[in-house]
Amino acid sequence: VQLNLQVSVGRPLNSVQLKLQDSVVYSVHLKLQVRVVRTPHSVQLKLQVSVVQPLHSVQLKLQVSVVHSVQLKLQVSIVRPPHSVQLKLQISVVRPLHSVQLNLQVSGVRPPHSVQLNLQVNVVRPLNSVQLKLQVNVVRPPHIVQLKLQVSVVRPLHSVQLKLQVSVVHPPHSVQLKLQISVVQPLHSVQLKLQVSVVHSVQLKLQVSIVHPPHSVQLKLQVSVVRPLHSVQLKLQVSVMHPLNSDQLKLQVSVVHSVQLKLQVSVVRPPHSVQLKLQISVVRPLNSVQLKLQVSVV
Repeated sequence: VQLNLQVSVGRPLNSVQLKLQDSVVYSVHLKLQVRVVRTPHSVQLKLQVSVVQPLHSVQLKLQVSVVHSVQLKLQVSIVRPPHSVQLKLQISVVRPLHSVQLNLQVSGVRPPHSVQLNLQVNVVRPLNSVQLKLQVNVVRPPHIVQLKLQVSVVRPLHSVQLKLQVSVVHPPHSVQLKLQISVVQPLHSVQLKLQVSVVHSVQLKLQVSIVHPPHSVQLKLQVSVVRPLHSVQLKLQVSVMHPLNSDQLKLQVSVVHSVQLKLQVSVVRPPHSVQLKLQISVVRPLNSVQLKLQVSVV
């Protein structure tokens, strides 16, 4: 067993350092360091603990700093031959701006499995904004799952933003989901985006936008389905604007072996213009039908 203790005392800087080490098969290692500086009112604390056994190992790191701000770092690592766990935590607090930041990361590994979690939180008071980020990764040899979540809230502008992304991978299949929501109150605008993708293969896109002061509405919908012998495609777009009195509608449908439909309608009231386009196509090995209609009025 070996023990070293060192103490240094000085008025501008006070530090204490402690080391403990055991040199047999089982080893323990401890480090403690403390620093205090009075002029800027800063405090720093570092603690490191290591434990090693023939099959197991544990490591802990802790760091605290205070300089008109508080910062905390914590790291824990645990290793056992089949398993491994790692934890990282970081907290920062700043007083002049009254901001708080939290970072948390957790990783777990087992021979067939792996899990990872990331969490980040930011809070700022003068701007009254809150931001949250969450990311989860799960890996199993045939499967993979990934989740991302982001939330932002700002109070002076009364805006909220949400982002969600989910990905799932199966050896023959794959699924992806994206969701985004934005809400702003002073401007009375709402925006929604949704996207779903499935390999072998389905795809859906949805976008909705609403703005109150100009009275505008926008909707976009897209659906795609693909199979080795079949294919379906649908597109829908709607736009409405009141101050300019304009309406717009677009519809497109496509089916392989094969039907195709296109519809477009545009109405603008102040200049009194109307536009209509219609196209229908039907094709089969022996039959074919085609229709085109276009009307324009000014």
